[in-house]
Amino acid sequence: MREDWERRRDAYCTGILDNQLNLLAEFLGDNEWLIGDQLSYIDFTAYEVLDWFRVFAPISVDKQPIIGRYLCRFENLGPIAAYRKSSKYKSWPMTGPRAKWGSK
Repeated sequence: MREDWERRRDAYCTGILDNQLNLLAEFLGDNEWLIGDQLSYIDFTAYEVLDWFRVFAPISVDKQPIIGRYLCRFENLGPIAAYRKSSKYKSWPMTGPRAKWGSK
């Protein structure tokens, strides 16, 4: 079962995710944030999804240095950095207990 899951994950990464991350990196370009120089709620949603992908498919995310820098910029925002260092922050689980990935 695990081999099947890994095969399906790898197929998703090479067939869909890699291309989508490439498009996102092109869109982001030299901008600090998704809509330019201003942080917006869109960046919070995008960060959460990209953080999941960084754990789910690190090789795919690592292929895009622009996205890596974007994630670091977000994580280095004062309140975000403080929260991530606090005892309230939990990096895992990422999903609910019924999910096939990210819950245990």
